[in-house]
This record gives sequence, structure tokens and C-alpha cells, in this order.
Amino acid sequence: MCAGFDLFSCTKNVERNLFGIYNMGLGINLRRKLREHEDALKPLENILKINLKEEIPKVKGMRDFDQLITAPTLGYGFPDNYYRVASLGPRLKDIKVPTLLFLSLIHISEPTRPY
Repeated sequence: MCAGFDLFSCTKNVERNLFGIYNMGLGINLRRKLREHEDALKPLENILKINLKEEIPKVKGMRDFDQLITAPTLGYGFPDNYYRVASLGPRLKDIKVPTLLFLSLIHISEPTRPY
């Protein structure tokens, strides 16, 4: 997995590609991983003011995970703030060395369009 050029579009693509099956599978795996590491994540309950036992079942896909864990843990508050700041697309113009980037036409999350 790599950081997306446009995380808003990536999330939307993951949610709708393959009729949402990929996102659903991702949600199942994320819930499993959260349960596996629940003891290690316990300190987050106080920091994020959440109850993991109640919240883990609500994670149905990528956006839910970003809402529960990623955005608040990294200080973004909400997924949209995280997606805006963490997207690579706006930073591509700052690359000073000539660079060629490749993206698969069948990439599950990244939309195939020029940047």
C-alpha cells in the first residue's frame, strides 16, 4: 500500500469498487486486527475517549477506521482533515528533481487520471 495522491478519491474508490466488496473485506480485516491488538490499543481509549469493545464492531471499512483511529490518533480530528493533509497530489508540484510516477490502471483505490 502506498500513500494516495488524492485520499478523498481513494476512499471513495475503495468504498464503491467491486460493489463495495473490497471495502467490506478491508473492514473485516481491520476489525480482526483491532481485536488482536486490543490490549496494546487500550491506552488510546483514554486519549480518544472511546470504548474499543463498543467501537470496533462499527468499523465497516476504511473511512470508519480512519474516523475511529487514524485521524484522531494523528491529530487530524476527522478523516476529511487527514485526507486533505496526507494526500500527495498537492505536493507533487514541489518535487524539484524530474520524476516519473507510475500508477497501475487496475489500482483498487487510486483513480486513474493525470496529476
